[in-house]
Amino acid sequence: MMPGAMSILASLLRLNLNDNAMPVTQRTTVALPTHLLEAADEAIARGAARSRNDLIARALLHELEAFQRRLIDEAFSGMADDAVYQREALEIADEFAASDWEALGGSEAGR
Repeated sequence: MMPGAMSILASLLRLNLNDNAMPVTQRTTVALPTHLLEAADEAIARGAARSRNDLIARALLHELEAFQRRLIDEAFSGMADDAVYQREALEIADEFAASDWEALGGSEAGR
């Protein structure tokens, strides 16, 4: 995992990216390539967003959500090569095997 990734992940998780509450905003300036701005204006004219601000905010949110998923995946990727974790996972699966079969049998009986 890249240095500082866990603190970035923690910050993203605190953001509650799916929170629909009215956000506090802060004015900023963004320099965009002309072709992107023209495409954004066309998309807005066709109803893709209410404004440039809305489109940029939603695009940024989309990118941050994707980044958050990548950090989570990266955090879990070490499990595949972790012998201790793999052994514990197999032990837990073995301990629940009987109850899993009982639950499956119960669901099959209800069909």
